[in-house]
Amino acid sequence: MSLRRLLAGYLLVVLYLCLYPWDFRWDSPSTFWSWRFPAGRGGYVDAVLNLGLLAPAGLLAGLAARTRWHWLWALMGAGVFAALVEWLQAYLPTRNSSGWDLLFNVTGAGLGWALATAMAPLWGARRLQVPGRIEDPRPLFLLALFVLAQAFPFIPRIRLTQAKEWIAALGTRPDLLVLVSAYVSWLAASVILNRVVEGRLPAGMAPALLLVLLLGRAAFPAGIHAGLSILASVAGIFVGALLPWRSTRRWLGWAMLSYVAFRQFYPFSFSGGAQPVLWIPFDSILQLRTEHGLRILFEKSFVYAATVWLLAQRPLGLVTATALCATVLAVGELGQQWIPGRTPDSLDVCLALLAGVTLAAMARRSHKGQADRGRSGSDRG
Repeated sequence: MSLRRLLAGYLLVVLYLCLYPWDFRWDSPSTFWSWRFPAGRGGYVDAVLNLGLLAPAGLLAGLAARTRWHWLWALMGAGVFAALVEWLQAYLPTRNSSGWDLLFNVTGAGLGWALATAMAPLWGARRLQVPGRIEDPRPLFLLALFVLAQAFPFIPRIRLTQAKEWIAALGTRPDLLVLVSAYVSWLAASVILNRVVEGRLPAGMAPALLLVLLLGRAAFPAGIHAGLSILASVAGIFVGALLPWRSTRRWLGWAMLSYVAFRQFYPFSFSGGAQPVLWIPFDSILQLRTEHGLRILFEKSFVYAATVWLLAQRPLGLVTATALCATVLAVGELGQQWIPGRTPDSLDVCLALLAGVTLAAMARRSHKGQADRGRSGSDRG
């Protein structure tokens, strides 16, 4: 991964954090770039945070620079980026457009560049090297969906009230579906991540990364879970890490499909009156609060895409795996008409079909890339 790509990714994360919750009011902006310094301790805390916000960007830009005079372009770029952020924040009711933030951001970028200058003699290489090329991007796509489902939205709440809520939730009794979902989801993520890092990172790195995610999830708004649910997640992580891929791929897809059927018909309490089916795919999601709806969308997308991908490993093909998962979901949605508290709709079936199409497109692109690299290598030979 090049330093420039890492810099671009970091700036996208900063943009995400600074513009959350993206509830723009374009018709009623607040004051642009106000120079009123906040009173009290909050103003100094805000200053420190803004100093550190673009310091990593300045560090990465400095390490990636080819000449010493690129510092001027880096500071100008930091100024333009910070000005854009502050301008957009004027349209967010929960944000303040501050000239002080702009000044501190540029200063932080300059400090990061200065640190990069001091590190340059020790840095040597200009690229971050990852041992081994990942030929199949589909496991990374599945892991991205899993991280989004677990930590979205990525706005930490490091407050005493959050800690109290998290501690209070530890003693609650979760629903059976919550326990099973926690175990199966983290087990599947552990197997997929272990497959990705195998031969590239030291043994034990995959469960360590997932444990860090599980621990860090407590700081996010959706990270408050019952203690038994957390234990189920930990169990899934370690079981998935211990299972060998050669034997796991033969049965894990079928286990995931069984779990999909289980969650479709849970709690298995059927009644006499049938509910109407919502045929518009995303209608049920749009009726929810945006953040909650997106979390559900990411979680379902991961489960169905992982099920399709694991089924396609052996012995089914991708088309058959997609059709089988969509069929199970369709039967489950029809059965939900007679299950009180469930909402039968076409969303799940559509997500499974979209997952299959996406995985097929990624596989085709991956195979094309491998063929192109093979022809290029033979031409050089």
